[in-house]
Amino acid sequence: MDIIDPHLHFFALQEGNYSWLVDSTPPPWKNLDKIKQDHGLKDIQNVALFALKGIVHIEAGFDNVHPERELQWLEKTLGQFPFKAIAYCPIDAEPNEFLQRLEKMPKDALIGIRDITENEDYQRLLSPNVLANLASLSERSLIWEAQGHFGLELARKTLLKLALTCPALRIVVTHFGLLEESENVPDVLQELASAPNIWIKYSGQEMLSNPVETKKAFELLVATFGEDRIMLASNYPVCLQQMTYEKMWQQYLTSWPSPSSFNKVAYLNAKKCYGL
Repeated sequence: MDIIDPHLHFFALQEGNYSWLVDSTPPPWKNLDKIKQDHGLKDIQNVALFALKGIVHIEAGFDNVHPERELQWLEKTLGQFPFKAIAYCPIDAEPNEFLQRLEKMPKDALIGIRDITENEDYQRLLSPNVLANLASLSERSLIWEAQGHFGLELARKTLLKLALTCPALRIVVTHFGLLEESENVPDVLQELASAPNIWIKYSGQEMLSNPVETKKAFELLVATFGEDRIMLASNYPVCLQQMTYEKMWQQYLTSWPSPSSFNKVAYLNAKKCYGL
């Protein structure tokens, strides 16, 4: 069964920075020893039942001063394997600086940018620079990966306003919007889905204290987004907090409500969204 994994991270601890992971205060994750090491394609290619046909690599703090270095490393490391890269670029940077950063990125690898705005950090999206920078992404057919706690009403309203102001921009909400079971998940998803240029990835649930049960989450996604704007992803190697890469994809397969459309959410949608 073919899959494209549209949200994972590879690490090269000796070549990159990764201060968030290797400094004296790393994330309080389970199985941190399994995560805090080098990770690459060889670690996930041989997965029973699933044939990995492409990946979307999400920036992982390799070098936030010169983020193009991470893409150059990926090109060297992955060779001919099909991939696209989401690079770091500060979404609220002064527009000329934003453009200069984009221009330094390897064009074949780059497909979009991510700048995490979780919790109250969503307020950075209120900067007048953001609209100009999103317009620059849209003009270059690049994607904005929006990572935030969209159960927060003000964060969600800000995202939706940006989506409607930039209708030609493709926006991908990461990690199921970091929604917890305690939040009004159906209504939140319905709001997000109301913007036709917003797609959503299901991943990263191991980072939540009270995640929505997988099968229930899938049913809610289909009921709100339909099947054409949903993508399943691993968040490897952070997923190792809970389970192996193979076990995660097996869980997705058994939990997806309609076996006939699993190929769409595990392969075809990512292929279309990221141009793989």
